[in-house]
Amino acid sequence: MDILSIPITDLENDDYLLNYGLRSINIVLFIKSLEQKFGFEFSDDDMILNNFKSINEIERLVKKYMK
Repeated sequence: MDILSIPITDLENDDYLLNYGLRSINIVLFIKSLEQKFGFEFSDDDMILNNFKSINEIERLVKKYMK
């Protein structure tokens, strides 16, 4: 599933993903793939764009659920 306009390996961890093609439908698909891969569901409170704006933010959020 290509959700960005460039390879993820070309990104810096704090790059703003919306600048690289991350859009609402892609965010939904990406969130579902994270939930399936790691075996949890994000709470409604965490389903805000700010939590998925960069690799750093996504990592922080996933780590919260992996504790």
